[in-house]
Amino acid sequence: MQQFFLSDERDEGEPLPPGAGRGRQVRVVAEIGARFARGGRIPPPSGGYRVDTVCLTPPPPTGAGEVEERFFAFFREAREVFDGAELILSPPEVAPVRADFSRRGVRGLLRESDLFEAFFRAAYRTSALARASLLLPFVNDPGEANAIRQCAEKALRTLLYHREPFDETIPIGIRVETPAAVLCGRRLLEDWDFAVADTDSLAAFALALPEGERPSRCGRDILFRYVEDFSETAHVCGRFCGIAGFLAADTVALSRLLSFGADALFLPPEKLPAVCGALAKCR
Repeated sequence: MQQFFLSDERDEGEPLPPGAGRGRQVRVVAEIGARFARGGRIPPPSGGYRVDTVCLTPPPPTGAGEVEERFFAFFREAREVFDGAELILSPPEVAPVRADFSRRGVRGLLRESDLFEAFFRAAYRTSALARASLLLPFVNDPGEANAIRQCAEKALRTLLYHREPFDETIPIGIRVETPAAVLCGRRLLEDWDFAVADTDSLAAFALALPEGERPSRCGRDILFRYVEDFSETAHVCGRFCGIAGFLAADTVALSRLLSFGADALFLPPEKLPAVCGALAKCR
């Protein structure tokens, strides 16, 4: 997977410092989800920073219209707003509520294969316009890999038939959100190019916390153990490993995450200035 980082325009694009303990380049990724794209529009970068990598999750399609074209328009707009940025493209969440595990992430997308294939077609078309990779949400079972790749291959055959350009080497990663996924991390990582550990979801599953509630000190130590174990597994397997969720945005937790060899921090836009400032002090 290509390197990406967030740089301060006032420093003329100087990279962020290496991750502690492993000499790795720390990358900061802006996460633009459906709640940030009000009305289907993407907010421009702010705070004096240039975003070099952005992770995009389009809003779920509503009403009539061509789903693939809606996804493609969303990704294309992001390319224009974040000019020159690398794009990490994720499919929309189709579960009506987070507790509906039968429809969360790729499970729900595989049940709605037409929508999943439309996402793949739009994402691969976008790869002809910008550096891009794919990030699949809520992947827990190694047995899902074949079904996911079948959807992707069907989408690619359609693009080939219509002679649409795309990058066939685009990396595909997974978002690790449950303790079960951490435990079978080595087996999961065999099928994918990179992974992102989501500490919000891990807190909800491992500690039974309601959405938005933060864990106690003991709970944080448990989450750190999950993140450390998964990061180590990913690096042993030669995979890039990012960290997302509230721990990634916590400047107090930053030094500990760096000690685990975190390759990237996935952050909402409003958290970028504080975390980048904290990273600058690690020089």
